[in-house]
Amino acid sequence: MSKHTLKFEVNFKLCMVAIYAVYVATWLTAPWLLNDNLLRDALKFKSRLEKRHYDIAIIGGSNAVTGISAHTIETNYNNQKKVINLAIAGNEGVDSLNYESWLAQRTEGAETVIYSTMNFWMLGENAPFARKYDGEFNIIKSNTHTPPPSISALKNIATRSNEFDSWGDVKDITCDNEIAPFPTNNLNDESISEAHVKDLSIKIKAIKDGFNARKIYLRIPPVFIKKSDQLVFDAYLSKSKELLSAAGVEFLGADAYTSDKSVMCFGPNHPTLAARSGLSESLGELLILKESGSTTLTAR
Repeated sequence: MSKHTLKFEVNFKLCMVAIYAVYVATWLTAPWLLNDNLLRDALKFKSRLEKRHYDIAIIGGSNAVTGISAHTIETNYNNQKKVINLAIAGNEGVDSLNYESWLAQRTEGAETVIYSTMNFWMLGENAPFARKYDGEFNIIKSNTHTPPPSISALKNIATRSNEFDSWGDVKDITCDNEIAPFPTNNLNDESISEAHVKDLSIKIKAIKDGFNARKIYLRIPPVFIKKSDQLVFDAYLSKSKELLSAAGVEFLGADAYTSDKSVMCFGPNHPTLAARSGLSESLGELLILKESGSTTLTAR
């Protein structure tokens, strides 16, 4: 083997190692980049919204940014109520700001608040529940495993930009080709932390008081799961709802999980825009029923 051939082979292998290293590094940082971009764009737009009183305010994390439409819910009310989506991302901006303080600066209150938070799925003793902003950028490592995103998804991560309409709804989102199911390692119904339940109920009350709202509802963000995990999710849902209800928390919505990954855009908890429409319409109908004191939906 000539020196030139050997040098070429060495350089080629080094190049492949470098490409693989870049891929792995992007894989490890991809979830943070996705959340950073969505958080950045949501804050940039929603911080410029007119400060006013709203009839209904939608708040929460990226699941509510992609999965709830304020415009659709307003349409449920025949445009007779003003609805705004003030959801952000990054598990409610924990690495960048105090979400409750930010919300207090965005409005002059709301009659009703819908809070859609992934903290509901993090009530387990060892789950990364309700991380708090400490004034510094911080990444809390999760013990969940996320498979590498597709090459097409990685290509879009760095340049992804998100635009919002006047209701605070995201206009478009880039979806991934592969959706991993939501992990179950923190969903043992026997390990639900009473302290986490108490902290979430206190946070919900504080948000309600901050909005001077008449009502606040906790909406459980729908997640994509494996069919074989359904019993685990059912047990967790039953126990969590029982404990939170006993703490005075009221729920809105029944779309807690799905085994149809086609309704998710990226990650197991970010619905497609098509799925968002149906989810939001159902939320609007349920809210109207709550206000009327009825318990059943009218057939469409």
